[in-house]
Amino acid sequence: MRSCKTSTGVTPSHSVALLWVIVSLFAISPAYASTAGVGGPFLFELTDDLEDEFENHFEDEIEDEIEDQIEELVENEIEDQVEDTIEDQVENEVELAIEESIQENVEDNLENQIEDHIASLVEEELEFQLDGLYEDERHALFTDTWLVMGDFESIMALEREGYILSNVETLDGLGYVLGTITAPQTHKPGELGIASIEVLNSPLVSVDLNERYLPQTTSGQKRGGQTTISPISNTQTRIGIIDSRVANQHPAFEGASISQASFVPDDLVESEAHGTAIASILVGEADHFTGLVPHANLMIGSVFGHEGDGKIFATTAAIVRALDWLTRENVKVVNMSLAGPDNFILRRAIEAACNNGVTIVASVGNGGPTSSPRFPAAYDCTIGVTAVDATNKVYHRAGRGDHVDFASYGVNVSHAIEDGGFSIDSGTSYAATVVSAILASDVDPLQDHTFSKNQLMLRARDLGKPGHDDIYGFGLLAPAHLTAQVTPVR
Repeated sequence: MRSCKTSTGVTPSHSVALLWVIVSLFAISPAYASTAGVGGPFLFELTDDLEDEFENHFEDEIEDEIEDQIEELVENEIEDQVEDTIEDQVENEVELAIEESIQENVEDNLENQIEDHIASLVEEELEFQLDGLYEDERHALFTDTWLVMGDFESIMALEREGYILSNVETLDGLGYVLGTITAPQTHKPGELGIASIEVLNSPLVSVDLNERYLPQTTSGQKRGGQTTISPISNTQTRIGIIDSRVANQHPAFEGASISQASFVPDDLVESEAHGTAIASILVGEADHFTGLVPHANLMIGSVFGHEGDGKIFATTAAIVRALDWLTRENVKVVNMSLAGPDNFILRRAIEAACNNGVTIVASVGNGGPTSSPRFPAAYDCTIGVTAVDATNKVYHRAGRGDHVDFASYGVNVSHAIEDGGFSIDSGTSYAATVVSAILASDVDPLQDHTFSKNQLMLRARDLGKPGHDDIYGFGLLAPAHLTAQVTPVR
């Protein structure tokens, strides 16, 4: 605010005081006035003039001061209003800009997430479709290779009917004779089994094609969190595995008890991929990894091979021979993380093993929700296992149907790989392995498959619809110490 000063630097109050001093001097000094030749009338006239001059001067100054103050107040008010208005406008513009920026970022992030999710779903679906085509391709039949299984006399009778027999072998564990035959050219594939039974009139004879079966795993991480493997027991039970050969040189198997026998045909290259993963989930040990039953004794029946292209598969004959070996070795828990078509020979072998006290755990397959039942999981005496992720959501490629008995963790499972490292993959293969570990740890191995299944039913946690359903079977089987960490995987 401006100070109220005159042009002489004297304030109005000082001017008033000065005026009254001058007036007083003249009023109280008449002698001085007479001496000076100034009379009384002149004195009063001078006083009036001075008063008028000072009054006019002061009025002008006061008016100027008031005008200045009013101008200043008006200017300040206008300035404050303008500043407030500009500040509000700036704030609104900044808020609007920030909101638009946040909205754009959120929209971009959401759009990116949606695009990533859609791309992932498309990739998974494409991969699923390609896998289906690949699976169908690998399920191609050996059209010129047939198997026959029965008693020795019935097998020999086939030769007398014109069939060419080769590789006849006795399956002591299963109680049958298995042979490879070539049918006469006049027979069609669908007629061979019927013709054989009509000729032999024997219910003990089964004839079918030597078909292909595949490991049930898919590579790469999936959504749904990661399953972390950790020990559940110190059991030393023997567990049979019909799979590929295990890479014994892997550091994770340095102290493991693993026995192996190969049943891979001579014309195939024996694989070590899938079996190494399955074995590590059971008995593997490393700095950051310990299997479910590290002290168990594994009996590996190697059946997976490939024709030089890396596409591994197992034949019916190889699987039956491996199952016969494990039955002869009196192994009571057998894991079969493979799946394929129904087959008279395989069915007969599975039933024979079950009747000998063997409990077989099999993966229901990765054919998808609409696929037909896969075998051996769909046979009555086996335990068919599907896979769920860490949130107990069913694996999107898992088969469904009445043959699903139980669910267990099989999504994003860490396991050893044949080159000496570790990887994370998914599939019903891994879920079946977990159930095999539970079975070997907590269920009396001397009991039959019916008792074993009943015991597992008592400890299963119901998922999905109440009771048995086509997705989760009787429910989730999860060891108390097996953790499924809900850690997002992209």
